[in-house]
Amino acid sequence: MSSIEQALSNLPSIDQPDIYLDLSKGILIKNEGLLYDLEGTKPYLQFDTPAIGLARLLISLSTITGNLILRDIKWEQYLD
Repeated sequence: MSSIEQALSNLPSIDQPDIYLDLSKGILIKNEGLLYDLEGTKPYLQFDTPAIGLARLLISLSTITGNLILRDIKWEQYLD
């Protein structure tokens, strides 16, 4: 995961993914303080356990979805 983090960090900021999940290795989550508290100066938070990585992804998606539901977004409007 460290070598993947390094490769992602070398990309232009606009091209860096917010989340990178490898179900066999773990997850990298952009260290911006949006989903998780800022931690150190590394560009990504790294979790090297696949099960923890999947759990973190599901929690992140639930957090995002919950915030969008609270804002009363009408998803059906995007289907037309």
